[in-house]
Amino acid sequence: MKTLNINDSRLYLLICLLFGVIYVTNAWSPSSYSLALDGIGIDAHPDFGKARAIRSDEWVVQTPLTQALVNNGFERFNHTSIYKEDLRINYGLPIFDWGLIFKPAQWGYLILPPAYAFSLYYFALFAFFVIGFQKIIKIMGADELSAFLLSVAFYFTGSVQFWWTVNASTFAFFPWVLYSLYNIKSSSIYAILLFWFLACWQIGNLYPPFTYALLLVAIVWIWNVVDLRTVKLRELILAIAAGIAAVVVVYLYFHDYIELMKNTVYPGVRSENGGSIISWAMFQSLFFPSLWFDKNYELLKWKDISNICQISTWATLLPVLILFYTNYKKVRLTLSFNLLDKFLIPALCVMIMLLWTMFPVPAALGKYLFLDKVPAVRMMLGLGLVVNILAVIALIRIPLNVTACRIGIFTIIYAGLFIIFKGGIKPAQVELIALLIGALVSLVLIRFKNNAMLALSSLTVIYSLAVFFAFNPLQDSRFIFQKNYQTPATEIYKQQVSQYGVALAAMSGSIINGLGYPSGNHVLTTPQLAFWYKKFPNLNKEEMNKIFNRYAHIHLVPESNVIELSATDVISVPQRCFMSGIDTPCKNVSIKK
Repeated sequence: MKTLNINDSRLYLLICLLFGVIYVTNAWSPSSYSLALDGIGIDAHPDFGKARAIRSDEWVVQTPLTQALVNNGFERFNHTSIYKEDLRINYGLPIFDWGLIFKPAQWGYLILPPAYAFSLYYFALFAFFVIGFQKIIKIMGADELSAFLLSVAFYFTGSVQFWWTVNASTFAFFPWVLYSLYNIKSSSIYAILLFWFLACWQIGNLYPPFTYALLLVAIVWIWNVVDLRTVKLRELILAIAAGIAAVVVVYLYFHDYIELMKNTVYPGVRSENGGSIISWAMFQSLFFPSLWFDKNYELLKWKDISNICQISTWATLLPVLILFYTNYKKVRLTLSFNLLDKFLIPALCVMIMLLWTMFPVPAALGKYLFLDKVPAVRMMLGLGLVVNILAVIALIRIPLNVTACRIGIFTIIYAGLFIIFKGGIKPAQVELIALLIGALVSLVLIRFKNNAMLALSSLTVIYSLAVFFAFNPLQDSRFIFQKNYQTPATEIYKQQVSQYGVALAAMSGSIINGLGYPSGNHVLTTPQLAFWYKKFPNLNKEEMNKIFNRYAHIHLVPESNVIELSATDVISVPQRCFMSGIDTPCKNVSIKK
């Protein structure tokens, strides 16, 4: 049997597999659901790390709806909820319908207990991400080891880690779309794979703003790795056919959801201007990835207007390393290219991203490129990935000057900047330790391997791991899917269901329904207007539509006779309207205007 070595791609598959065995055997996941369990009196703290309240779209919405789906026998409509809502929504839940073909990370639910299937879901997406990006970085010209290190560094970036629990499919399948598209030239089978991965990419998590940003990234990548003059008509037709087929399948799957949501008040069909008050701060973090938060992932600035997820970027140390270590004397002598042929289209894509993210471009102008549907802070994800892809291209193609002396100078300068920006050594201690370890590893690799690409890739991944590794916890998922918890809180739920047919107790999101109880407090990911028309027959439907025609957290309020829009996605409803029966009309209620 041939021995595996660092230049054998199977080695990295084996590493992922071994990690997966450990991960899934322990039923780990990056969920912050222990916060929900804390709320009912269950101590289920993560095995590693800390649950993050900021990831509420996961532990308050997506994970409880996954629990509800399990309790519901994986059926499309949530019969365990009083609202009977459709669960075929933007979150790629493991519904047992034909769409499961395009949710490979969810196939574990077919054969495994839910806790282990939940764990396998997150591990599978991690593996798709790391191996996928390794492949497309290798296509760009990197060796296997450097490509693997950089793909891991890409995984441990702010955008990926802070948004991972809900947008994992969006990130994980994207490199496979590029890989399949690139390889159509070698076999028509890749056209079928392109269709499948495109469908997986969208059905796994439907979020158009990230899709738009990543499509611009795809153009930049393709333009740099493919000589378009060599593309044959057959390849072009196959790629277009695969894309059209994927669009058709995604629309057929989400048809009901799309038609319902496009006419909502929120999120509705958005029309946003370019730019953001935090755009400049986000741009700075492309070159100083951990600039705006401390070791506990608490924001150092912008607390009143943003959060760590909103301000996150797809940032690594690599762009700064390239700027510092490029041998500019040799670059002037060795660069030879046709600007129009190689750089015009990528430059236009980057310019579009920069303009939309950094400047207050009116929606009236942005609409011609559909940019008004993409919030500027979401486009920043694409800009960050483009900057890093261009840095990888530079790492591979341009001459570098990496010496022991320059490694020392860079470490001192960059560490000094972090000390200044963060206001002292203690606030910057994570970055300082990472830079010191990275410098030592780089020195060893330059001294004994004389491999600049490997040295800078190693420094990049060390920094990324040090800064972002601890954000998502390792949570034992068996606590999440354990049934029949007996606590004072659950006893209240049971009593209320017995008396009123519905739990009335206050609890965030869909948590109570996920635990197995019909609950008035719930997240309606799609509007349930028919339910509310029946509940409030005396209210004006036009006024009701302004309130209820939206994605919303439903909060039941004791001793209230007023329906109120408490926030863009929060509706407060009188609790008493559910105490006389779920289907009983409620009168003497008004809408706060």
